[in-house]
Amino acid sequence: MSWAPRRSGPCLFALAIVSTLWMASIGWDNTLNEAHSFRQSQTATTAFYMVGKPFALAYETPVLGKPWSIPMEFPLYQLIVARIVGLVDSPLDQTGRFVALMFFLLTNIPLYRLVRAAGVSANRAWLPLILFTLSPYYIFWSRSFMIESTALFLSVAYLAAAVEASRNGSWWWVVVATVLGAIAAAVKVTTFLIYLAAVAVLLAGRVYGRWTCDHDRSALGAGLSRLTLMTSIPFLTAVAWVRFADAVKSENPLAASHLSSQAAHSWNYGTLVQKTSGSVWYAILGRAPQLVGDSWLAVAVLGAALAVTLLHRRRWRETLACLSAYLLAPFVFTNVHFIHNYYANANGIFLILAVAFAIIGLLEDVRWRGVGALLMGLAAVSAGSGYRDFVGKDLEDHNAEIRDVGAFIRSETPDDSVIVCLGSDWSPLVSYYAQRRALNLPMDPEGGESHDAAVAAAIRLLEGENVAAIVVLEPVLYPLEVVQQRLRVAGFEVPVLILQGLQRY
Repeated sequence: MSWAPRRSGPCLFALAIVSTLWMASIGWDNTLNEAHSFRQSQTATTAFYMVGKPFALAYETPVLGKPWSIPMEFPLYQLIVARIVGLVDSPLDQTGRFVALMFFLLTNIPLYRLVRAAGVSANRAWLPLILFTLSPYYIFWSRSFMIESTALFLSVAYLAAAVEASRNGSWWWVVVATVLGAIAAAVKVTTFLIYLAAVAVLLAGRVYGRWTCDHDRSALGAGLSRLTLMTSIPFLTAVAWVRFADAVKSENPLAASHLSSQAAHSWNYGTLVQKTSGSVWYAILGRAPQLVGDSWLAVAVLGAALAVTLLHRRRWRETLACLSAYLLAPFVFTNVHFIHNYYANANGIFLILAVAFAIIGLLEDVRWRGVGALLMGLAAVSAGSGYRDFVGKDLEDHNAEIRDVGAFIRSETPDDSVIVCLGSDWSPLVSYYAQRRALNLPMDPEGGESHDAAVAAAIRLLEGENVAAIVVLEPVLYPLEVVQQRLRVAGFEVPVLILQGLQRY
């Protein structure tokens, strides 16, 4: 084989990396007031209050009043960001982008091992990596200040290590997979559970297949032991973390009523009506082209990959397995995938793999190699050209006024003070750029008595704090007068800072 075919895969992958870094750099200095600023600023707030401080499991995210700790995920990503900032004094927003992007790119390492484990040749195994690295969807969310790429890296690495442990029977790989799975489970359980299911199905299938071939009881026992360790310990870690987080959040009135696992249960999973709703699935699946582009070309690539799977049928098992894994996530966590488009970070990689396996199947067939090369070219063009269409508005609008808002609040309030924010639900975007601990009121005027009581309790807990201002981000639903009256009862008479015209996402 000549040098060019043998080296074409890594060379094209290197070009994809360069292209991705260039695309990710667009809007690098923007504020976090872009897509899902709510979640980005919440993650950034956690990292901000970790800088220069010792790590604690009950870490601070001071956005819902006292107690300031309301742990949701194990903060591995935030801790790494905070330690880098503390070490080199880099800007927090850009450090968060950098760490997220690095985890995204590192995901290619376990992804390559997974593709090779499926029997794909070394050179063709680069193809899925190229499509993943060029995905407009993944590039955008991986340069945001969010934990998604960290959770994805850990989960894919867990799956790859578990497959390796099953293939060679090495207990070293069992330990690696178990540790990676435990960390992934604590970092983001909704991402991890999809990979836990994949590990359980794949490894159980391998154990059963070997048993039907040789009926070796000792081999069966060893296989089941490995499977049990690699699934049960990460799962129990997830349970332990959720219980710990719930116990800490129970001390905060608003977190207890809004963010506990019990409160989030129906929110995460959705209802049976949603799971069988055509409009819900149309919204979820309608975002699928963003994973491989953002135009009619992306739809054509997806349609061609499906046609190849049905008609050509080479690599159809891998393709259908990946499609099943892709659909499993929104089937289980229907509501969050319907409401939050960034949740496809967990499962979108499987759709990309499905397209890649369909193309690989063509390339492995001499008669269809030209068609495979053409489809791969179209997929690469679709991904590379779709980034601007997908995120153009977010990147062009810098939303720099949030920095001015933060500077204004800092100029009007003491450094050690607390602010009460009204009108932005519990989004900490304003309090993050103000660099102030906050009681962000997730207020719904029709929330009922229990909601009203939680707000009143949260205000009472501020006793002893230096509450410096009520920050009103118009428009608001909950009456400002009610908030002022409750603060007076708690002993606070504070000025009102009214913000108008701040663009929010």
